[in-house]
Amino acid sequence: MFKSKTVTRSTYLVICLGFFVGCMSTDHYVKQDAKFSRFKRAAVLPFAPPPEVPKEQASGICEGVADIVATQLLKKGWDVVERARVQAIFEERNLEISEFPVGTNLDKVRQLLAVDCFVTGSITEWREFIAFRNDGGVGITIKIYDGYTGQLVWSGSGTSTLTLLDDKRQSYHAQRIIKDLCNNIPAG
Repeated sequence: MFKSKTVTRSTYLVICLGFFVGCMSTDHYVKQDAKFSRFKRAAVLPFAPPPEVPKEQASGICEGVADIVATQLLKKGWDVVERARVQAIFEERNLEISEFPVGTNLDKVRQLLAVDCFVTGSITEWREFIAFRNDGGVGITIKIYDGYTGQLVWSGSGTSTLTLLDDKRQSYHAQRIIKDLCNNIPAG
């Protein structure tokens, strides 16, 4: 009987902690024949905005996420093209970044930016934590396209739940997700 109470109390404690402490999970996929050794210079493109955020707030969130990704790639030793330069090239050529890579002349853009790969993604979730009403959450997907072939060679996604005892800033959780995902990108 004593052992049963201990298990019951332990189970109850784990369930209660799960309510108060958030969790994070990430997953990634690497294309088997991808040649990451030739990826020395990357263009980080804008990220697609989260669906539940008003457009006037979404652009700042997307820029922040792209900046965090660029910083993590720099930490891995990659050369990253400045976002303003990427946007200038796309505007100069009347290309839509949102249509990348399908609606673009990939080889021409790669040459103009002198890059080996393109990094983009989406913010799949960006919910604020509201005590006793809902858990907040952050979800991010990052994709790397080979600049020579246009093929998707790496994809990773992660989510983090904001709860009562967590840091309530979505940016903090975004940084954790991105850092974990970028640590799983193969070295060049």
